[in-house]
Amino acid sequence: RAIKALEGSQKLAQAAKAARLAGKADDFVAAIKNGDRIFGSYKDLKKITKGYNHAIEAHHLVPQALANELGQKVDDFASVVLDKETHKGFTKEWNSVLESIRNVYKNHGDIKAEIIKNAEKIYKNHPEMLEVTKKWLESI
Repeated sequence: RAIKALEGSQKLAQAAKAARLAGKADDFVAAIKNGDRIFGSYKDLKKITKGYNHAIEAHHLVPQALANELGQKVDDFASVVLDKETHKGFTKEWNSVLESIRNVYKNHGDIKAEIIKNAEKIYKNHPEMLEVTKKWLESI
């Protein structure tokens, strides 16, 4: 069910655009709402979701607010395409733990371990999202 687009997301962006032009945008959005997942960098997934009037959106798997602490550019964060409501729910959950993650960083703790601990709770019903989050954190 997971469509991993860590490479080749440019082709997926073209496919998403073709789906819109062919009148199949509703099918594409429905697939995302039903749990099909496309993973990639935020900058690539923005291209895929462009033109869908926020019915689908690119979601940073780790809050973009932690870019400075992680030494990463927001556009390079591992991300996933979600429907708007699901995206809103995950964002709310991350926002509720953001300060505690920052406190670990400020106290010179292991911020990556703290992010993973929270990701395990937030993505407990989405193992593919947790897996990509962990792999991305390991890679940076």
